[in-house]
Amino acid sequence: MSEYALGWLSTAKWLLVASFATCYWLGGRRYKVLRRFVGGGLLGIGLNVLAAVQGGWTAWHLLLVPAYVAALHLGYGGDTTGEKLWRRALYGVG
Repeated sequence: MSEYALGWLSTAKWLLVASFATCYWLGGRRYKVLRRFVGGGLLGIGLNVLAAVQGGWTAWHLLLVPAYVAALHLGYGGDTTGEKLWRRALYGVG
């Protein structure tokens, strides 16, 4: 890959991360669909595209989209400290 291609690729990666972070932030409290579906789908599809551009894509990458969407549905709050610790541990594993 040329230097310019690598530069554009790294810019695309930064934009993907920034887009996901924005969806995660906006979907934190009110617009949960942005965090769960838009952010997760965007990240999964973006990683598939980046892997394909770099020549490292496999069919296993297709599992990223449902995995991110499912992981972003996990709740991590609770009423007690023990419940919060348990849910956050589960969220971390997810």
